[in-house]
Amino acid sequence: MEKKKMILRTARTAGLCACLLFGLTACLDGREPEEDRYQSVDLNGDKRVDAREFSSLVNYDDWDDNNDGNVDYEEFYDHDYGLWDEDDDGIVNQQEWNIRATRDTRNDGNDMYGNWEDWDTDNNGQLDEEEFRERSNRINPLRTWDGDRNDLVDEREFREGLFNTWDTNQDGYLEEDEYTQGYGSYFGS
Repeated sequence: MEKKKMILRTARTAGLCACLLFGLTACLDGREPEEDRYQSVDLNGDKRVDAREFSSLVNYDDWDDNNDGNVDYEEFYDHDYGLWDEDDDGIVNQQEWNIRATRDTRNDGNDMYGNWEDWDTDNNGQLDEEEFRERSNRINPLRTWDGDRNDLVDEREFREGLFNTWDTNQDGYLEEDEYTQGYGSYFGS
């Protein structure tokens, strides 16, 4: 559990670190305004973030726990569970689920998560890792990200998969609204 908390903290601070790498000034409460955040990744200033610019934001090593050069399903779910558990108490409650499920609802209105009741199978008001893994497996993004179908996602597949997930209109660029929604889902802010 301590490792998951460390990974979560790393993921939440990765956005700020990326911004600092691009020379931005310190932000209030450790967070920067959304517009500045977007501009920090839009390296050429064309108001569109392409896959190359986007790749500077993603720290693949945060997801590859065993440092073997691939993210397997277990690593992905463990890390993703930590992102959903916003208060770091080891449990995803309904409020956390609602926040995340709302964030991750695609711009086209497609609600990929369904209802809380579908996830909380024992009706105790919280999701343990088993419930989370079972339900997440049904909407598993890694299946679509795993281009060579070897049940592992290498760094290129991971970056491309995440970019394509954020690129909700599938035009090959992230406009500011897509970036902001994706950033909130990935970094929890």
